[in-house]
Amino acid sequence: KSNTHWLGAFSEEGPGQGLNRAMQATSCVGGRSAWALAAGVFSAGVAVARGDDISDLKAMLNATLDRVNALEAWKAQHIYFDSGHTAWILTSSSLVLLMSLPGLALFYGGMAQVKNVLSTVFQTFSIACLVSVLWFILGYSLCFGSGTPVIGGSERFWLLGDEQVIPRIGVLTKHRNAPDIPETVYMMFQLGFAIITAAIVCGSFAERMRFRSMLVFIALWHFVVYCPVTHAVWSYDGFLNQAGVLDFAGGGVVHICSGFSGLAASIAIGPRAGFGVEEMRPHNVVYSLIGGSLLWVGWFGFNGGSWLKADGRAGFAIMTTHISAATCAITYMLFEWRHKGKPTVLGIVSGSVAGLVIITPAAGYVDQTGAFCMGLIGAPIVYYGIQMKNRAGYD
Repeated sequence: KSNTHWLGAFSEEGPGQGLNRAMQATSCVGGRSAWALAAGVFSAGVAVARGDDISDLKAMLNATLDRVNALEAWKAQHIYFDSGHTAWILTSSSLVLLMSLPGLALFYGGMAQVKNVLSTVFQTFSIACLVSVLWFILGYSLCFGSGTPVIGGSERFWLLGDEQVIPRIGVLTKHRNAPDIPETVYMMFQLGFAIITAAIVCGSFAERMRFRSMLVFIALWHFVVYCPVTHAVWSYDGFLNQAGVLDFAGGGVVHICSGFSGLAASIAIGPRAGFGVEEMRPHNVVYSLIGGSLLWVGWFGFNGGSWLKADGRAGFAIMTTHISAATCAITYMLFEWRHKGKPTVLGIVSGSVAGLVIITPAAGYVDQTGAFCMGLIGAPIVYYGIQMKNRAGYD
């Protein structure tokens, strides 16, 4: 705006050279806005060539810049979405849902006893449906709406909004956590996390809770536990977020939250009848292998999509996820081999899932060496942690 030698250049070089100079000078604006500004400067150059007063030229330039700034502000608030980022998060949303349906359902179903395999798979499927409805009604708003440092508000109740404060969710709205993609895409991506977190808890008391009681428990748990923890860690006004807590893809929100909740639920309900006395063999280890493989593939969307952009950081997160899972799987197998005298399919699958869990909060923050070390160190901790759990009598 203030480089007065532009004006002299326009008057001396004419409108053609003035347009080229304008495009060079406005390259930082980018895209359509640069062309709009260049068009305005070109018109101004024509005005100078006709001998109009310099003040008219300044007024035209300022008016053009005002229009460009207004366009940029409106575009930032309303309609501009990055198609590449949006396509990747749409894909990641599908991958995250694949982790629960059918990934986790098969993983749990294969480990259940043959008489309970159908009920175990049914529970996972039912949880996906229940949490989806709760998410649309109020869960999304409590997690990512504006509220207190502990819990969000009701501004997104049933995905609506107070038009005086925030517009209702539509094809043109966005969330401040993900300004490059539509809010509907962000909401669906986060729904996959809510579903699998509740389904993980369900696996801790499999085969010993009535179906009706399970539905009531999961509904209450979603609102009382998951929503406050998610808001505190991932919402811009959450107290853990403001304290600087880094959780790239849900190590605290998903895994610590579901892990402690599952342990508490299994202790409160107690072990299965005959646990520790009768041999409770897995129904079908092949099912667990297939389920674990689907979890591994889906985890690329789980961790890679959590960056909410399709760029190098997302690719790096996928790379570290794979390194950690592979390292932990082979290390876990070696510890099991040394301890029991032979490796097992369920052991190496469990090790891969453990590696995926271990890297989740740090997938986008560590390099390949960090991912390798996390998988290598985490495997014996998980393996001997399971041995301690069994000795303590937790089912």
